[in-house]
Amino acid sequence: MITSGFDNPLLMPLLALGAWEGMRTSIRILQLMEKHLPIPWKLKHLIDKPEGAKKLALVISKFAQVLTTLDRYERRALSRRDRAIHAFDKARLTSNSRSP
Repeated sequence: MITSGFDNPLLMPLLALGAWEGMRTSIRILQLMEKHLPIPWKLKHLIDKPEGAKKLALVISKFAQVLTTLDRYERRALSRRDRAIHAFDKARLTSNSRSP
């Protein structure tokens, strides 16, 4: 998974901005590029393609986010299964105690 991320030519840095703000910033950069206007230095780092160690750091960062999300869902699923097993055992015990 890490190597596939490293081979991805479209990998872009994670923005500290929200999704909408990131989209607005991307649109602003495209508008400036279409008009052949200089891009402000504050926005220039957003369009630079990372290479080497910087790209590896981005890949690992994105990979860590995916693993964190998967871990959270896995823990929730495990908790649900655990509660279902406890409920099943409790129901079985109560039905066995009622049987003569």
